[in-house]
Amino acid sequence: MTLPSAVSAASVTLRWQANSEPDLAGYLVYYGTRSRIYGQPISVGKVTSHTLNNLADGTTYYFSISALDTA
Repeated sequence: MTLPSAVSAASVTLRWQANSEPDLAGYLVYYGTRSRIYGQPISVGKVTSHTLNNLADGTTYYFSISALDTA
């Protein structure tokens, strides 16, 4: 008899310092399993933290944040 292995999902909360430029439109969060190779960005608005859920437990992830301006 074999039992299915447990599937678990991890989460991570990213926090960053606010961009002080007056024309800040928001932030984009990028992540992936290879350095500098990310999927589609997640627009998180003008907040300075974001939690990513349902990450594969035991997998190394790489993250990047970029600020957007109104132009």
